[in-house]
Amino acid sequence: MRVRQSGHIGDLIYSLSAIKKLSELHGPVDLCIGFDRISHTPNHPSGDYTMNDATYKYLLPLLKSLPYIKSVERAKGEVDYDFDKFRDVGFQLGAYDLRRWHGMVYPELNSSTIMSEACIEIEDKLPYVFGKIVIARSGRYRMNIDYSVLKPYEADLIFVGYDNEYEDFTTKFRIYPKRVHVKDALHMATIINSCDLFIGNQSSGFAIAEQMKVNRALEVYTPSPNVIVSGANGRDFYNTE
Repeated sequence: MRVRQSGHIGDLIYSLSAIKKLSELHGPVDLCIGFDRISHTPNHPSGDYTMNDATYKYLLPLLKSLPYIKSVERAKGEVDYDFDKFRDVGFQLGAYDLRRWHGMVYPELNSSTIMSEACIEIEDKLPYVFGKIVIARSGRYRMNIDYSVLKPYEADLIFVGYDNEYEDFTTKFRIYPKRVHVKDALHMATIINSCDLFIGNQSSGFAIAEQMKVNRALEVYTPSPNVIVSGANGRDFYNTE
């Protein structure tokens, strides 16, 4: 089965739930990633389009590691399932859960467990992350959270993200986690698989943690709560009171 997906990086990661379900019905999937969908999200790292070469290269090692994906390619030609279709049927995409929309368009992919089951499984672990709390806080989808409450755990904190995100975090909260530079999405998943707790806002890092069902905590962005923690080991928050 050929599946087209042209969303942002987080959308693609959340669509893995439906892709896994599809593979259970028809066997491993050929994933076709589109580059031609215009992004209507200001200041998104992907730029003017929802997918670009850098993001594709970042995602590729993780996608190729998943047993239910047979191949990954740039979209061209006809597909059996169009996972962009849900964007054009009138759903309020700023709320609810991104994983459920595909099942609304394709009812055979709808499942009571599609949100609660892991669809990214990583065996490898990184010893330098054992016992650590990993934080990823992108520049978008931020609440007024006081992360200085983590000061007592500073020695056990690791930050993953862009330079400006790390600078903003350390300047604002006066805590200085160890910085780890992430090579690609598979490396990120391995980091997440190795830590004791992952904390993130509504970003691609948390999307990976959510799809792995590791010990995780989500900073919910109340104006657009379109990421829902579901399944084991998850919790969410919008303040630190």
